[in-house]
Amino acid sequence: MDKVDALIQGLEKRAEQARRVRDVLADDPVLAEKVVRMIVESSNGTESKPPKRARGRREGPTIASKVQAFFKERGNPWFTVDQVADALRITPGSVRSVIYSTCKGAFRDRKHPERPKAKQWKLKDAEGG
Repeated sequence: MDKVDALIQGLEKRAEQARRVRDVLADDPVLAEKVVRMIVESSNGTESKPPKRARGRREGPTIASKVQAFFKERGNPWFTVDQVADALRITPGSVRSVIYSTCKGAFRDRKHPERPKAKQWKLKDAEGG
């Protein structure tokens, strides 16, 4: 009951403050109109925003597991980042993140035989090294 009483006291203080604001605004209609407009505009701005999505891991397989499965299901041949991304319908940046960060050390690379600035990738463990 003490918590309820404290809540009521807090609400009574706020009600008293609201009455004082009302009395001040009653004496100045121009100020009252501006204050009401500011309150309405600010409440419209906050109420129209959608709630934020909860952070954290989504359900289902991770991108890393999808990328690794992609290589394993195909017999672990050499692929470029773009080939993996296109096949899995994810961004090339997501594939790079898996290769260079999430599963660092799980892949080996070589220069692309036809494109000197490009690399090709395959899993290390699937070939025993």
